[in-house]
Amino acid sequence: MNEEQNSLEKFPPNFALLALLEGKAQNSCKIYSDELTILCLQDRIKICRDCALFGEHKGHPIQKLKELKARGMTVKKDLGESLKEFKKCQFEKAQELENKN
Repeated sequence: MNEEQNSLEKFPPNFALLALLEGKAQNSCKIYSDELTILCLQDRIKICRDCALFGEHKGHPIQKLKELKARGMTVKKDLGESLKEFKKCQFEKAQELENKN
């Protein structure tokens, strides 16, 4: 076997690994390399803790992404329950109209 046959370039690209690494890079701060765990409400972008404390977003209104996600899940659940109740009322009204005819 020669050196050329042992080259890593002979292996096909691992697209799943590349996508995973790209996703991780998209979730990391370009300045501080920390994870983006906060939403700057003023600029509407994800930022890291250091950007919120020391960087260009210092003093901006912020919210933890985890808290926003939890609140979104609560709202989704509440909307689902409201929709279920609405459909129940709609069905009952349709039954009433059908019984009148």
